Amino acid sequence: MEDSLCPLLWCASVWGTFALIVHHDRSRYRNCFLLALAVVLTVPVLIGVIFGRYSVLAALAMVLLLAVIVLCVPVFLIANGVLMIRREGHGAADLPSLILGIVVGIGELAGIVLMLSDTQDGGDPAVSAYPVLLAAIMCRCSMAP
Repeated sequence: MEDSLCPLLWCASVWGTFALIVHHDRSRYRNCFLLALAVVLTVPVLIGVIFGRYSVLAALAMVLLLAVIVLCVPVFLIANGVLMIRREGHGAADLPSLILGIVVGIGELAGIVLMLSDTQDGGDPAVSAYPVLLAAIMCRCSMAP
């Protein structure tokens, strides 16, 4: 039990810091990072405490949690961009969130395709570079006026 006390205290301190900062100022962007850090630290620690310190389930939970967080970023950026365009119009100041969401989404999809093609083709560099090239061309074409 003493081995699991230190990670639990660490998670409690991160959650406490998050609660204090949110209580002080709710509109800061750093709250997003502290919440993500608290969740990413807490889930594996709790699974590790419940099922054992070196549990495969804890490692799998950490990988899945990070994958979901990373894959949700472009979705939220695109949703925010669409909402800004609906509320405020088609000005240049309203487009960065939408453009960044599209670019990040294409980059993540290209990375996934690159990893999958690299494992299927035995690591041939010409075949592995093709999805990244295709994503760059698609990104460039989508930004053309």
